[in-house]
Amino acid sequence: MQKRNDRLVYKFGFIFLNFTIITLVVSFLMTYVSQTDTYRKTCLENSRDLGNYLASLMESEGDAFVAYKEYYLNNYRDIKMSADFTEYISTQGEFLTMFAERYPDSTFGVDKFFDELDADLQAAFFTFNQEYWVLTFEHARDAFGLSYAYFLIMGDQRSRIEDLEEGDDPQYCVLYLIDGERTVKPGTDWLYLGDTYGNNRDEHLLEWMTYENGRTIDDYYEWNNAWGHTYSYYTPLIINGETIGLICTDLEVESVNSIIIRNSLLNMVGIAAALIICTVVMLWFINRFHIRRINQLEAGVLEYTRDKNVGVADRIETLATSGDEIGSLSAQTCSMMREIDRYIKNITDMTAERERFGTELRVATAIQKDMMPRVFPKRNDLEMFALMSPATEVGGDFYDYFFVDSNHIVFVMADVSGKGVPAALFLVIAKTLIKNRAMMGGSPSRILEDVNFSLCESNTQNMFITTWLGILTLSTGKLICTNAGHEYPAIRHKGGKYELIISDHCPPLASMEDLEYEDETIMLEPGDSLFLYTDGVTEAKNSLGKHLGTKKMLEILNAAPDLAPHELLTGLKDLIDDFARGTDTFDDITMMCINYLGYQK
Repeated sequence: MQKRNDRLVYKFGFIFLNFTIITLVVSFLMTYVSQTDTYRKTCLENSRDLGNYLASLMESEGDAFVAYKEYYLNNYRDIKMSADFTEYISTQGEFLTMFAERYPDSTFGVDKFFDELDADLQAAFFTFNQEYWVLTFEHARDAFGLSYAYFLIMGDQRSRIEDLEEGDDPQYCVLYLIDGERTVKPGTDWLYLGDTYGNNRDEHLLEWMTYENGRTIDDYYEWNNAWGHTYSYYTPLIINGETIGLICTDLEVESVNSIIIRNSLLNMVGIAAALIICTVVMLWFINRFHIRRINQLEAGVLEYTRDKNVGVADRIETLATSGDEIGSLSAQTCSMMREIDRYIKNITDMTAERERFGTELRVATAIQKDMMPRVFPKRNDLEMFALMSPATEVGGDFYDYFFVDSNHIVFVMADVSGKGVPAALFLVIAKTLIKNRAMMGGSPSRILEDVNFSLCESNTQNMFITTWLGILTLSTGKLICTNAGHEYPAIRHKGGKYELIISDHCPPLASMEDLEYEDETIMLEPGDSLFLYTDGVTEAKNSLGKHLGTKKMLEILNAAPDLAPHELLTGLKDLIDDFARGTDTFDDITMMCINYLGYQK
């Protein structure tokens, strides 16, 4: 009898083994075909999205990008620039500083254009543009998960005939304006520019058709190059009705295939594991179906009581195949075990979800803190400090400072409506827009007008942000500022006390389109201090529901007005915490203190 049972088990085992092998082969082929089509479509979408994204950036530059391209074509052999740059802000700042010095009453691109600049300014303009576009292409390439992104100037290259290889037709040659792979000139540390190749029209038909027609052809061009079999996608760049060149993205087919094969193998391993488990369970069921059913039920109940392992229910369920009392009891016992297990799993999943959400909020808090400057300038003419304490894990307040040039520093204090994640996301957008616009120059009112316009364009949630923005000229102490619905700042003249600067408010940002903002000028003398804050300071409540208020805030500041900014703010924050002890934090608390020490050569 035992031998017969063993032979039956072996026979079922052989059947399931063949079934497993066939299933694995079929699943691998189906997964590979499906993954190939899906991944290729995904890559095509990423290439299209990357091309459209970069084209929109270049088109927004307009004539400035055309001027940059023409300078490149005329001067690339003589240009010397480092190949290991990691940011472009410093070279952009050099250009803006030089421009401001030579044309103090002009704005680049408005009443002074590239052709009117001298050679040094044109070179500075080109350098920061080259760094900006190379970094932009590299970041976009990585963000969209592609192998290579670059920009080609198409057409007749007879003026650069010496850069072509023998046999290349100058009519169908391309020059790399923005190369996705940095190359160093042999024997130097300089970035190699002006890479020129012959791209035969018959061999690169999709590339030339895209350029000639000025329209994207929504498909890949497959070809072999130095990196192997490659997918290439082309997006034309059109400025002022003229096709300037092509934005190109490459994807190595070998890397795509390796990912697809890996995913297919992983899927096959998972199916194999599932089939093996099912086969073992089935064989065990067949082998044990008629043996000591009551003992199995008892042993299963004892095991579940001890280990809470719901797999026991699968074994006990084999006893419920008959219509007798043991079968009925087995079925009810299995149902009870699974119900308990579902209850335990629900509690476990809820706990894990709460832990995951808490982890994500902690990460968001760290990211938000990293966005705020935590290193403050140590200078002879200025000392400052700022802090931000959110009411929840992430907040809607922010502060910022940055130098426009060596003589001008921008201070920002802002409060987004609401709290939590929505306010934090709106904060990121507003902070980025303000800094980017301020680096372009202009008065605080003009900066906030442009930022308000950008925020209103996509403000579907009707959020708004109160903002105080000031630009301090370090050499003179002249502070030009605009208050967009924010708290009144406090000023302390040397030897005096802090007092509020009461002036008319402008509307908050994003509250309404086409708003006009007004500037206010404050002259700071050496030894004067400025205190900026959000409403979380004055609206802090104690256990009796009483607000701290502006009057109490000024009293605390004036208790020790000569303290350094760091000591002043940390002391004020400690007193606010003592005042609100025993109550939930109502709002984000953000403060900044600036001591103007006077211009020193």
